[in-house]
Amino acid sequence: MARNHNDMAKLLEVTTEYGNRNKLLFNPEKSAVVIYSPHEVGRKKTLTIQGQTIPVAKNYKYLGITLSDSRNYLNAQEEAWAKGANSALHAMHATSLWGFNRFEITRVQWKATAVPKLTYANSVLVRSANLRDTLDRAQRKAGKLPKAILKIMELTLKKTRAYQETERLRAKYKCSVISLQLDVEGRPPSNIFNKKIKERIRETQEATYPGSVSPLLSF
Repeated sequence: MARNHNDMAKLLEVTTEYGNRNKLLFNPEKSAVVIYSPHEVGRKKTLTIQGQTIPVAKNYKYLGITLSDSRNYLNAQEEAWAKGANSALHAMHATSLWGFNRFEITRVQWKATAVPKLTYANSVLVRSANLRDTLDRAQRKAGKLPKAILKIMELTLKKTRAYQETERLRAKYKCSVISLQLDVEGRPPSNIFNKKIKERIRETQEATYPGSVSPLLSF
């Protein structure tokens, strides 16, 4: 990055000299000049590297993030995030073509495919309030589908194999009395819940097989 055309030209000269000295060739078609602010950038100048012109563009994708020359430099990227959220929701509602029960993989699909894509570089970027609202709405819609699945199972008296297996293990290890409590911020402390489940399984195994090590807990 540079403050004006002249400074950028000098940086490109250094890069050209380094490439020529080390027999490296740079492809200008894979680069672009993006002017974030026309203020005090100097007279318009054609920028080159190794004698080849670098094209001027309104936006450029760098390390997976699209930067643009608009007042909000993340405008194009925010559009991509919003479109990605809608695409993820549509994929969740689509009929699976494989032998899986799509209701069982809905939550996993959102967590495994949508969340990483929509939260990429979240810790180093500042998103607009409108985008945060859009992603929050998508998150709520995604969260409603698993709840709707449980409601459908209750109304139809049909339960998925995964749910039946969970109920069997809950009864076997007497975990029905263990509930997931929320903290003061309304978030579920899953680490505490998982610890209680493991302790209950260990107690049940020790009572059933005294003096032995449960293979379930030997990892």
